[in-house]
Amino acid sequence: MTTMKITFDNPALMPMLETLVNNLNGVKKVTVSYNDVFAPDQPNTETQRAIEELRAGNGSRCKNVTELFEQLNS
Repeated sequence: MTTMKITFDNPALMPMLETLVNNLNGVKKVTVSYNDVFAPDQPNTETQRAIEELRAGNGSRCKNVTELFEQLNS
């Protein structure tokens, strides 16, 4: 068996390339993996940590925009 790895910067190409490769004669399996930067349906690592922090109750609440900016500037 021979393996080919293709790396590209534009995640919008993935559906078209996956379909193309799947339709080639002799292709037995296509495995798709995304890195943190280009995963279309999954937040990156930093965002995942922020979501976990908020779910754990470690967030801040503001009554209005003025209070938000006061917290950001402190």
